[in-house]
Amino acid sequence: MIPPTYAHLGRFLAYLIASWLLLVLLFRLAAHGKYFFHIVPFVIGYAIVAALLLSYLGFQDFFWWYFTLSSLFFSMVLTKHLKSKDALDAFAQLEESVVQSIPVGEIKQQVRRELSPQRQTMQHVIGIVVVFIVSFVLAFYVVNGGL
Repeated sequence: MIPPTYAHLGRFLAYLIASWLLLVLLFRLAAHGKYFFHIVPFVIGYAIVAALLLSYLGFQDFFWWYFTLSSLFFSMVLTKHLKSKDALDAFAQLEESVVQSIPVGEIKQQVRRELSPQRQTMQHVIGIVVVFIVSFVLAFYVVNGGL
């Protein structure tokens, strides 16, 4: 295995930054369209494209670096995206519509706690980051003949 050169490392860093900018743009478009609940298909598409380009551009040696750094950056950007005022309003509307259909009682309070916007935000972040990780790893290994 030949160690990467500084030029190869520089190209990888440029790819990493460009893919992160694309991710931020994706979330800005989702926020503009108030598209908070159905972002999973976009995440899968982003992960597959990122994995394909990582392989196509010859950055297989940087797989674990990209995987780790992108997963962290992805979770930070997603958390910020889902904690925006519009996202929290969407979660609150979902909570209210569900809670209104439940009769008064202890179950209603439990459902209200489970559907709180903060809890929904955390569940979405964890679920979507897991989807990103699985999609990215599968696409990378399928393209590189690892599976």
